[in-house]
Parts: sequence; C-alpha cells; structure tokens
Amino acid sequence: MYKNESEDKDKIIMGQFGRKISVVGVHEDNLPLPSDIRMFYFKVPSYRLKHYLCPMIRNNAAFGFLLGVIVPLLGILLLFVIKYMPQNVSLAEFIYLLKTNKPNISKVISLGLIACIPLITYYKNRKLYLTLRGIFIAIILYALLAVAYKFHLL
Repeated sequence: MYKNESEDKDKIIMGQFGRKISVVGVHEDNLPLPSDIRMFYFKVPSYRLKHYLCPMIRNNAAFGFLLGVIVPLLGILLLFVIKYMPQNVSLAEFIYLLKTNKPNISKVISLGLIACIPLITYYKNRKLYLTLRGIFIAIILYALLAVAYKFHLL
C-alpha cells in the first residue's frame, strides 16, 4: 500500500498529537493546499488510517464501559427534561420522587437504556467489538439494577 515516490518529493508534517505524517503535495511552509487534499498520501497502513485520523474511535472495553455508564444517565436526564420539566418539577424533586417511589426507578432505568440503542448500532457497524463489549457489560449492570428495584431486592 505504499506509493513509490522519490523521498525528496515527500515532506514530513506534524499530524494530530505530534505524530509525523509523510504526505505528497504540500506547500512550501508544510501546510497542505486545499486543492491537493485528495492527492494526500499518508504513510500509515490502511487498516490504521481510520483510527489515526479520528482519535475518538476507541476500541477497548474500558472506553465502552464508560460510554455504557454515561449514555443511560443522559437518557434519564432527557426523560426528566421531556416528562417532568413541563410540569415544573425540579431535578431535586425528581430525585426525591425516585427515592421514595422505588418501582418507578426500574421504569426510569429501562427508559434510560433506550438511549444506548444508537450507541450499539454505531459501534457494531464500525466493527469495534471490544468497545461494544464494554457497552453491553454496562447495560447488563443497569438491567440487573432495574430488576433488583422491580422485585424490591434493593
């Protein structure tokens, strides 16, 4: 996958996070020309190019677990905004309602887990299975918590 160009035509520029990228078709001051964007040749193996250019694509279980914990919380917050804010219920009152009415906690957690569906779809389509594994572990923990509250185990 390497292009056979003479080394004097290649220039080294600094990529994201200080990584050196060798490209063809750069301006004298080492900045890419807008018209030459399609002519770039990155000397990075093709299977790593996608991850190299977009550092937010992570393929590890810890990152997936972190996403799997945060996204349902955002889903619960979205539920609060949609259902309870129009009724002039503050966040403190919402939390108090959940503490005093235990069967509602399982319903709220289940609705919060719906927010993970786009996350699962995104990582499955990109074949980042380690991240997906972490997301599923977090979802299982949330589901066990919901079942425990449903049957009054907690």
